[in-house]
Amino acid sequence: MGDMMNMLKFCASLLSASVIAGSAMAADLPSRKVAPAYVAPVPVFTWTGFYVGANVGWAGSRFNNDYYTPGSPVAPFWLPGDAVAISAGGYNAFRKDGVTFGAQVGYNYQMGMFVAGLEADFNWLGLKRSSAALVPTPFAGVALVGSSAAVDWMLTLRPRLGLALGQFLPYVTGGLALVQNSFSQGVYFDPVPSAATPDIVSRSSTDLGWTVGGGLEYAFSPNWSAKVEYLHVFLPNRTIASAAVSPYGAAAGLIPYTRTISRSIDTVRVGVNYRFGGAPAPVVAKY
Repeated sequence: MGDMMNMLKFCASLLSASVIAGSAMAADLPSRKVAPAYVAPVPVFTWTGFYVGANVGWAGSRFNNDYYTPGSPVAPFWLPGDAVAISAGGYNAFRKDGVTFGAQVGYNYQMGMFVAGLEADFNWLGLKRSSAALVPTPFAGVALVGSSAAVDWMLTLRPRLGLALGQFLPYVTGGLALVQNSFSQGVYFDPVPSAATPDIVSRSSTDLGWTVGGGLEYAFSPNWSAKVEYLHVFLPNRTIASAAVSPYGAAAGLIPYTRTISRSIDTVRVGVNYRFGGAPAPVVAKY
């Protein structure tokens, strides 16, 4: 009986030791926890990158032509009163409106909330205006004045500075403008006193001016944006010299005189841009 009790005690001790050892080994094994669900990071929108686009809109050109009497009072081409009358009544100050369309290319770089960039664009304007008028003058009789002015195309190169408000980008811009334009005019006197000859001039040139303006661009996707923009173009005044026989007498021969042309252009355009790169790709998390 005693031997049996001793055997039972030995088995109980052995079982207890096995349980304790098993618990210790289980504590040393790595725990199997459920991995957290993957949440993809939200891509951060940026205006940085190259872009190309197209635009269409409204353009208007202003034109003014002023005459100047030569310095010699002995043999003027015409008297100041006649010059004022022809400048005022010969449709020498007029404007022309029309449709403009073109393309642009540029680059933006975003620094915090600020966006700096450079844009070049080319637009076809095709603005042309012609006029003809009979103008009575105080001394020279009636003058027939025919004028024609045109603006064919415009190229600009402009820095841009904007403020990034999420997907909105208001900006200011200004820079150089290259404009192809032309002007022609003929002044005829009727009746022709003293064998006066008509004065006919024609000029076509590509002039370098400057432009200033601003706009608002909205990114409606990571790569695409739409914009509305206004530009005012300043062109330098041009003086054209010509010579003709004065309506007051042919004895003095050809008499030189000048006319000064002043011009400006306004455009309001809407456009769309495709930006290369867009928002950066999300980073894949590593476990």
